[in-house]
Amino acid sequence: MAERPLPANTNIEMKYLSLFLTIFVFAYALSAQTVSSSVAFVGVNVIPMDRERVLANQIVIVRGGIIAEIGDAAKVKIPKDAVRVDGTGKYLMPGLVDMHTHMLSDDDFPDGFAEDELKIMVANGVTTIRFMIGTPEQLVLRARAARNEIIAPTIFSASPHLTGREQGNDFVVTTPDEARDAVRKSKAAGYDFIKVTTFIKPEVYEAAVDEAAKIGIRVVGHADSRFVGVERAWKAKQQIEHLDGYMELLVRDDSPVKGSVSDLYIYDINNWKSLDFIDESRIPDVARKTVAANPYVDPTQHFMKNTFGLARSEESIRAQPDFRFYPARIQDRYIDFQKRTRLNQVPLETRARWVGYRDKLIKAIYDAGGKIMAGSDTPEFLWLYGFSEHRELQALKDAGLPNYAVLAAGTRNAHEYLGTIAKSGTVEKGKVADLVLLNANPLENISATENRAGIVLRGKWFTQVEMNKWFDEIAPRMHRGFEVEEKTAAATVEKLGGKVEWNSEGEVVKLDLNNAKITDSDLAILEKFPGLQWLDLRITPISDAGIAHVRTLRKLKFLNLFRTNLSDKGMENLRGLIDLETLLIGGTRVTDAGLVNIERHQKLRKVSVFRTAVSDAGLASFAKLPTLEILLIGESKITESSAKASLPKVKFTEQT
Repeated sequence: MAERPLPANTNIEMKYLSLFLTIFVFAYALSAQTVSSSVAFVGVNVIPMDRERVLANQIVIVRGGIIAEIGDAAKVKIPKDAVRVDGTGKYLMPGLVDMHTHMLSDDDFPDGFAEDELKIMVANGVTTIRFMIGTPEQLVLRARAARNEIIAPTIFSASPHLTGREQGNDFVVTTPDEARDAVRKSKAAGYDFIKVTTFIKPEVYEAAVDEAAKIGIRVVGHADSRFVGVERAWKAKQQIEHLDGYMELLVRDDSPVKGSVSDLYIYDINNWKSLDFIDESRIPDVARKTVAANPYVDPTQHFMKNTFGLARSEESIRAQPDFRFYPARIQDRYIDFQKRTRLNQVPLETRARWVGYRDKLIKAIYDAGGKIMAGSDTPEFLWLYGFSEHRELQALKDAGLPNYAVLAAGTRNAHEYLGTIAKSGTVEKGKVADLVLLNANPLENISATENRAGIVLRGKWFTQVEMNKWFDEIAPRMHRGFEVEEKTAAATVEKLGGKVEWNSEGEVVKLDLNNAKITDSDLAILEKFPGLQWLDLRITPISDAGIAHVRTLRKLKFLNLFRTNLSDKGMENLRGLIDLETLLIGGTRVTDAGLVNIERHQKLRKVSVFRTAVSDAGLASFAKLPTLEILLIGESKITESSAKASLPKVKFTEQT
């Protein structure tokens, strides 16, 4: 397209244009200076992680987000504009990678807390993470981090998990075609890996793996011993998390108990009896087969060891430095779990033996040439971001890995697996400046990773003094702000004409917006109520765009959308609400096509399709609901005779 010429006699306009261009160029130059400003670490000891060594008394220049120069202090010239950091007696190493993370804002917290959560990771020296159950919000955060719009690690995100049963934030895959479709959708959405978890039939798993290979995306996650199994995962070259299913490989053939002490089956007390029939001589062979299939292993050993293995008292939990960040209701939830869990029936000696076997597996895999990776499974069970990365490093040390191997697990091994080792993961000229400055040598004592002087995140220097202030600012915000935000949001709902109910714990559980004058954008406030169980939106003008905000309400049991502008497309937003017991969609534009995912709601007891275009063809979807008791079909296209024939145990009514 040709440029549009300026009109004649534009002296005034040209003056303003000239002024604007001058300001723009100046601002751009200033911005460029900010981005490319230098940091010089002077007299620092470098742990490059290319091999086990320390480069003493170095100068490291960081410029424009990369490592521009490394050399002897006597030879490297320090730029005049550089921020000088005294590295005397300190150690510079690559930033840490946590290969197994989640966030409270994936579920319990409003999305607005995500930036705080990511800053906590950075302040602990974690500069790269992998989310292990993906959400669309994570992809937005990934892009914002890459543009340096937020202080956050570099983000990789696995897909919503593929599972054989509804568990929330997932793809339920029960056929090979469903598995292939889930893989394609995940790749198209931009996720970095395909996450598999539990209850996936072998042929469905193999279809997912095959499709992933065809379109160029790797499979990671669990190896459910009762469905997929480790050996099938090995054949697929899957990267296995948690050492899932590995214990079962060690159980002798004469064991009366074949159960696996891993994954969901860890809660089956009977399975723990299998530990009396472990054959340790199998460990070296299991390790060799692991390395031959896929040498990259993320055991999440600290999480498994200290959540399910060793005893954990309430006093020890409350003494953790990260405990203060959790809201009281989440603190109480997990403390109560520790008191009531069935695992307390398993003798501590047995649980300690289980930890010991896992330690031996980790060490054997390392000895066989495996690449152990550090993953924390944060923030589950009150093990918070960043803090738990250091606990995982210590757990790997306790398993018998030498300190250099532990550091490799938290740095270069992960980058090798992620495919980023050419630009990250070691301290070398030309690589991304993601660095941690320590006050002591971690090659001598691995706990030195917790004694930080500061970090460099994509070229920007933060002192630990500054980041400790982040902790002090964020902790009360996370601990109390959860409730404060909820109260503020509740007041807003009441101004919109809604009614609010709270439970005894001070959590909003019921919102009645019946006939309220609300818009689609008003419903963004729903994310402030993650504990909501009852929502009435009937006779409101909201459309699919507004209903999209409902999808964050994972604990919802009752949802009334009568006479809203819900369509088949909007029904897709309800697919993750697996606790729903009542769904009223009468008077909407929903058709048979909109019911395609209703089988995900396995707890549904009452459904209304009153005055909709749902027909007899839709009855097949309702037949997949095992707990359905009442179906309201008045003025729909469903005939009563067909309904009674298809759903003989269900009560039908004409009422709305």
